[in-house]
This record gives sequence, C-alpha cells and structure tokens, in this order.
Amino acid sequence: MRVLLILLVTGWLGACASAPERVTQQGGDDPRAQVASIAEAMEGRPYRYGGTSPSGFDCSGLVRYAYQQAGLSVPRTTREQYRAVRPQYVAQLQPGDVIFFRLRSARPSHVGIYLGDGQFVHALNSDHPVRIDRIDNGYWQQRIVRAGSFRL
Repeated sequence: MRVLLILLVTGWLGACASAPERVTQQGGDDPRAQVASIAEAMEGRPYRYGGTSPSGFDCSGLVRYAYQQAGLSVPRTTREQYRAVRPQYVAQLQPGDVIFFRLRSARPSHVGIYLGDGQFVHALNSDHPVRIDRIDNGYWQQRIVRAGSFRL
C-alpha cells in the first residue's frame, strides 16, 4: 500500500511539474515550417487592429504570434518587420517566410506568411477573418513589394 501511495504521489507531482505542450509540434524541427503551421492554424480567427492573439490579429500581429509560438522573436509592426527581413525572390520563398504588400499607401502596409504551393496566410481587415490566399492572384501579385526571411 505504501509503495502504491508513493507511486501515485510522485506521478501526480511529475504531472504538475511537466511543461505544457507547445503548439509547435506541427511542422517538425524546422522553425519556419513550425511558423507556417501555426499561422495556418489561425485561419478563421477574427481580425482586430493591433491584435496579437487568437482572439484577434492584425497582419503583423499574426506574424509575430506565429514566430513567438515557434520560440522566435521578430519585430511587432509591418514596417519593423519589413526592415528586419533578408530580401529574396518570391520563387525562393520557403514556408514560414514573409511577403509584404502595398495596399493603399506608397510604403509597405501589409504582411503575410508564406505557406508553400503559392499560398500565404494573412489578416487583412475587419471585413475578413484570417485567411489563405494565393500569391499568384492578380490582386496580390501586383502589390508585392518584398519577400524575405527573418535572420534567425
């Protein structure tokens, strides 16, 4: 009986001390693949200006959240993220890399996370939840101003 009690107590204490599971189990060991999986899982979440959590995202908040969940730190705003990436050709993008767009202003004003196969996930505006679009769609293709990867 005493042995059973010891096993139960140590098992219970071990469960309390264990670390919570991370969302990053999707995507394997590659941090960028993890970022892509985390961001893709946010599809359908609401848009919220300034939002950085699953209760609501803006575009750069989604990027920051996905990278943080993968254990990586990136800047908060679209402008800061734009400055922090190593530019590359769109054709060279890997899942987890980022794509910047000019929507209404002369400077980059929107960012999304590349998922692979010509798709990216982004939080556009209050009329649309987080969604997946194609970069070869004419609307998005003509607005791309930079593609790149963060220096990790």
